[in-house]
Amino acid sequence: MKINDLLKTLQPRQVDHAKRIRMGCSGDGGYVIMDHKNLSETVLYSYGIEDNDSFDQHYHKHTGANVRQYDFSIDPPPQRQGFSFTQEGISHEKTENCDTFESHIARNSDQDRRIFLKMDVEGAEWLTFLNMPEHILLQCNQIAIEVHDLSGLGVNTMYPQVSLEQKIAVMEKITQHFHCWNVHANNYASMFIVDGYKVPDVMEMTFVNKHLHPGGQLATDLFPTPYDQACHARMQDHVLDFWPFYSGTEIIAPKKPLIEQKIARLKRSLSTRKWKHLRKRHAK
Repeated sequence: MKINDLLKTLQPRQVDHAKRIRMGCSGDGGYVIMDHKNLSETVLYSYGIEDNDSFDQHYHKHTGANVRQYDFSIDPPPQRQGFSFTQEGISHEKTENCDTFESHIARNSDQDRRIFLKMDVEGAEWLTFLNMPEHILLQCNQIAIEVHDLSGLGVNTMYPQVSLEQKIAVMEKITQHFHCWNVHANNYASMFIVDGYKVPDVMEMTFVNKHLHPGGQLATDLFPTPYDQACHARMQDHVLDFWPFYSGTEIIAPKKPLIEQKIARLKRSLSTRKWKHLRKRHAK
């Protein structure tokens, strides 16, 4: 399998009568999701809080839904009505400080609830979704997730790398039941050239349940949309005006000019230094 096999699973799709809304802050930590009356019937599972739960607060205010927050790396925040916090992360298996999505749902007696899943877990998402039972995945109305290390270079992840085949399996599993509806490249991370294809290494993505919301035609939107905002406000946002993110663009891998190779190597070097620094800070 090649990188284009992964990329083609990320093609944005249209959803009938869909309306965008941005939840959360204007920079890193906010997500564009589909606004719908059924959001009020969900419970929000939010993984990866750090010092920013603006999405969770906005979602609760907008929908009235209960919010279940999980993060093993921070101290418990002050208690708030409608919110619960567990000092634990998500994983594909039970560990000292993590547990599975299925286990968390069972502990909260949410087996019959509709779920909105938000996840930013620095690379743990791949094995989590790979091993997630299908019936658990199908409880989700929408999934807002930041995916890491799409390039496979191991730069923007805090976890051991997973194979290209595993990433493809994850995305095929999700897109079997969900429309890939909104895509936004995190501009804290670089855009790499892999086998001649441009690859945003870290992306914020929103998936919408096909069984609840019909659609499926290729989207004609240019991303980022007016609802998306740069994660790093002082840097230009990545414009996704190329395949597979922009309808009608070439699927054939472009040749890589020498200057583009040099720029990619420079960005890779700078990005590696940044993420090594973040890893050290995270470990303290």
